[in-house]
Amino acid sequence: MVSLPHVDRLTPVRVLISGGQGFVGRHLAATLLQDDQQATVLAVGRSHRCDDTFPHPASSGGRQVPAPVPAWLVAATRSPRYHYAAVDLRDRAALDATLAAFQPTAVVHLAAALRDEPLARLVETNIGLTLGLLEALARAPRRPDRVVLGSTGGVYGPCTARALREDDPCDPADPYSASKLASEITARVCAQLNRLPVLWARIFNPVGAGQDERHVTSSVAARLLAQDHGALETGPLDATRDYVDARDVASAIALLLGVGTPGLAYNVGSGREVTTASVVAALVRLAGLADRVTVVERPGRSAGVPRHVADISRLAALGWAPQFSLDESLAQVLDYYRCDVAAAAANSAGDRRRAPERIAVRVAVNSAYDVEVRPGLAEDLAVRLGTRFGDRQYALLADERVFQLHGERACHALEQAGLRVAPIVVAEGEQSKSAAGFQQVVEAMHGVGFRRRDVLVNMGGGMITDLGGYVAASYLRGVPYVNVPTTLLAQHDSAIGGKVAINTPFAKNFLGAF
Repeated sequence: MVSLPHVDRLTPVRVLISGGQGFVGRHLAATLLQDDQQATVLAVGRSHRCDDTFPHPASSGGRQVPAPVPAWLVAATRSPRYHYAAVDLRDRAALDATLAAFQPTAVVHLAAALRDEPLARLVETNIGLTLGLLEALARAPRRPDRVVLGSTGGVYGPCTARALREDDPCDPADPYSASKLASEITARVCAQLNRLPVLWARIFNPVGAGQDERHVTSSVAARLLAQDHGALETGPLDATRDYVDARDVASAIALLLGVGTPGLAYNVGSGREVTTASVVAALVRLAGLADRVTVVERPGRSAGVPRHVADISRLAALGWAPQFSLDESLAQVLDYYRCDVAAAAANSAGDRRRAPERIAVRVAVNSAYDVEVRPGLAEDLAVRLGTRFGDRQYALLADERVFQLHGERACHALEQAGLRVAPIVVAEGEQSKSAAGFQQVVEAMHGVGFRRRDVLVNMGGGMITDLGGYVAASYLRGVPYVNVPTTLLAQHDSAIGGKVAINTPFAKNFLGAF
């Protein structure tokens, strides 16, 4: 079990992961949630939450599909201790609000531009976003106990007679690695100026299920299984690399969050140097195609870094060791393509209709707003409200049954996020959608000092969203409100329609607003 001994156990362990929907980010979230039952994870990224697919495609039989997330990683996102927030790290206000709402005890920064992106993008993202995040952490009401910045073994450039150590000089051989080294230098200065506990994980060559096919193991696995026989043509295979399982990368970062020394860099690798030729040969062997596929190495541009392997002594001194052999890692990649990717490709090619777990609908009338539908949204309510509205008072309106099922837990999550919340519970049924029910809610809000900038949260079916919407339209001539519909009808009608109303003896929905 990975523990975080330096975090005050009176406060829940709260880890923010930037780039949380990426390859390493998802593995890290799953590891933290599995190995520390007190851990809560907030993954952040620019895109909407998507638990089932990675941002990149995967190939099966010549068909490209959104790369599916392996089931065991999807399962981690179903945990009530996992949250996701769509936050652009360039948006200072949104980032500050997220940090204030979540108050992480630890931060892992993995968001980055990728190796083959333009230099301007590499500089903007890998240097600019890192600096912006550290400055936001310096402003935050609670500073984290540790900040782990994801870097790359590429900062060293090629190694010579021995494995690369953290105190070796750096001489990056490509723009991506140069941008990561510049990010390290900038972050070190910023950390010293602001007294932030920053350390670096220099990750070598991660491998595992779900990795982008721009990397050799995924690329060869996809081509190999699609081809099944004949000649597999490759470029030069003489370069050596240090391949490390993504699960081992995750366990290393989790350990650094607990016992890593701020100010130091740590090599995260296997410590094993293998040629690209041996990796391709192992994939052919593990796929059971050694008698059907011949690897043909074609001339081409040699790798800019012919040799690369990590000395992992510094990380090993903390008690860490890789748990997965290269064969185990490659076998997992092959299984992923045979099962997960093949199934996704078959489903995309089929004619049968499948009900989606979540949809994002852009609705435009005189203005536009997002409607998001998927399981588990209520678990993200505290983070989403804190990100959108910040440190305001919240009133949560629900009927007795919904409050028991969902509202009480939601209020607790808001309080745990440091947000002030007042529960307002009304009787079930249409009798609460009345002048008397309206008066009850208004009096409760007034009693807790609810102001015009505060936020009313309506959690329930059509009765609650109608009643709460009319209260929001009327109280102090209008206050912000958020609907959290819990019934199918409310999701299609009252929670998203223009009408809010209460009943009177004259007629149903007689008093209302638009």
